Amino acid sequence: MYHLTTPLLYRTVNLNTIPGVSPNDCKFLAGSLTRTQKFACEVQTVGLYIREASIRVRAEDVDLAIVDFFSGAPQLHTLTIHYDVHDFDQSFHSSLLNAIPHLVALRNITLKMAEYPKGAPMPQAHLDDYYSNIANRLLTSLIDHHGQNLLSINIYGGLRVNQTLFKQLRDKTPNLRTFCVLMGLNIELNPLLREPKPWSCVGTLRSLTIMHCTIHAEHLATQLALGTFGSLQHLSLFCCGDPTDDQSLRAKVKWKGPPLDTFRMHHFIAWEVDTLSVISTRLLVATSVEPPQFSALIRDSNSFPGVERIRVSSKWGVGELVDLQRAAASRGIEVIPDWDRSEDSLAEEFRLIGPCPCFDCVFNKLRL
Repeated sequence: MYHLTTPLLYRTVNLNTIPGVSPNDCKFLAGSLTRTQKFACEVQTVGLYIREASIRVRAEDVDLAIVDFFSGAPQLHTLTIHYDVHDFDQSFHSSLLNAIPHLVALRNITLKMAEYPKGAPMPQAHLDDYYSNIANRLLTSLIDHHGQNLLSINIYGGLRVNQTLFKQLRDKTPNLRTFCVLMGLNIELNPLLREPKPWSCVGTLRSLTIMHCTIHAEHLATQLALGTFGSLQHLSLFCCGDPTDDQSLRAKVKWKGPPLDTFRMHHFIAWEVDTLSVISTRLLVATSVEPPQFSALIRDSNSFPGVERIRVSSKWGVGELVDLQRAAASRGIEVIPDWDRSEDSLAEEFRLIGPCPCFDCVFNKLRL
């Protein structure tokens, strides 16, 4: 029985949970360290069975245990790393970074900002400090050593992608199928997004999600229309842009390639939706937009070419919904007011949907 159950028990290992202890409890860090160290002693016995793992990287000395874990799990293909947002001392973690080459089977990586312990002092930091965060250094090393093999990259939270790391993501991940980033892309990258340079994964990338990044809508629309990300099937854009954006900019290119299967669009004001309307998709799921302007845009046959169905929430007013349905009917498009927030897999975890303190939501300009 041991030989039958052990592979199943150790297929997925989560070293970022402590039974009965919340991740933001001060006791969690000590418990996480102890658990990781104990498991490192067992990894030589059970390491061959491990396929998926979740670990917590800390500024304190847990690196040696993680190094043992990496070297003892040669079949590990999916790794989630929880990191501290203020872990930017470059004198730390050299042994951990040196162990990255051991992850020869790695295919999927997720970098997620850890919850900060309640009551713990928050270190002061400048923006440039975040570029030296351990998450940036780990991702740089992971791409250097395993970029050719990576199938999915998910970046959530405090990791800030600078121009060097952006070029790595673009140029050194030729087999990437899924790319998701939350808050990691900022206005510093706008010059690179004006370059019509294809990503190395142009032949494989199928799903792209960009959330709460300060990238200009026109740059995103133009890159997508030109096909620099390849022939995507699923695209999700949540609340991107910056208050300093030039609102007169519009995408001046037409969509190249086949339409998307699904375009999920959330929290964009009228001029942003206008420039994103160059995107061709069969299904458009739109929430937190300006209803009158959105309906007027849908009436234009050049907007969202190829769209067959539009899904919105049931919270639209009756008159607004009728206007949208009439505009869509003029193009033979079906409108379904059935969208539910539970369909966005990351919405609850990252509070993507719900009350928003921005001016447009507070004054009811944008509505679900």
